[in-house]
Amino acid sequence: MAESLPERPHMADILAAAQRIRGQADATPLLPSALTERLGHPLWLKLETCQPMGAFKLRGALNALAQLPDSTRGVTCCSTGNHGRAVAYAARARGLRAVICMSELVPATKVEGIRALGAEVRLIGRSQDDAQLKATRLVREEGFTDIPPF
Repeated sequence: MAESLPERPHMADILAAAQRIRGQADATPLLPSALTERLGHPLWLKLETCQPMGAFKLRGALNALAQLPDSTRGVTCCSTGNHGRAVAYAARARGLRAVICMSELVPATKVEGIRALGAEVRLIGRSQDDAQLKATRLVREEGFTDIPPF
């Protein structure tokens, strides 16, 4: 059975998320692309790589964690890098324990980047499916909240 897609967000949802993360994510530059001339219409680049942890995933992680109750025991996720870094960063800012589950195939630099943000990394198996199973176990056995990447 195929999973259904989540409902599209409404403008009110977007504005509420922006309010929740105000002051936590950096305002990043919007620059014209050199491809504008070739395409024949404006193309702008939003440089989310300028976020403190280097990726746009920070906005979603901050928003997700801002909506968790104060009783949250910890957070977990399955990641190959950017989402894990974002969850680790947001968890540290909120004072929450974070356990990021990753495949053993993820490059060491990505693992170390997440650890440097204060999260625990669990390397499990040789696929993201294996890592997700571990995150699901943390939810079930330790009461963590899973922060999905989408």
